[in-house]
Amino acid sequence: DLWAVSVHLSTNLGPRTTGATTVARRLAADAPAQDFMVVGGDFNTDTEREACIDVLDPLLETAVMPVDNLGSIATSGNRTKPYDRVLPDDDLEVFRVPTVVGSGTYPTGFIFDTRVYTPLSEVPPVQPGDSDPNVAFQMQHMAVLKDFHIPAQ
Repeated sequence: DLWAVSVHLSTNLGPRTTGATTVARRLAADAPAQDFMVVGGDFNTDTEREACIDVLDPLLETAVMPVDNLGSIATSGNRTKPYDRVLPDDDLEVFRVPTVVGSGTYPTGFIFDTRVYTPLSEVPPVQPGDSDPNVAFQMQHMAVLKDFHIPAQ
């Protein structure tokens, strides 16, 4: 079984850590240890490591950061902060495989930003402005991808 949890943590550090603590506590109490688990979404983190990530680290793989085709881990609209994440548990992490987008292969996963990905012709019907906050109304986050291949049993 797979537990997939979508989060949208606070933009404020204290409540963000409290939210992550609540998620960690509920998962530890409710999700059977043998089940796969992934937590993804908007963590609103300002840096790669901060308290809300440390709280989740005992349950989830937090060190593997996807990158865009230029090597950036930032997912905010202005590409300065790593807001968004996909965090699998250790049982699921062993099945992570490189993410393939167009002709590129990304061992740790991929962050998709139409403003920097080339050539866009590899991923139709995507347009250059699709990730641009000045073009796409209220675009604040980039897509974050991680792929997993779980063998059939």
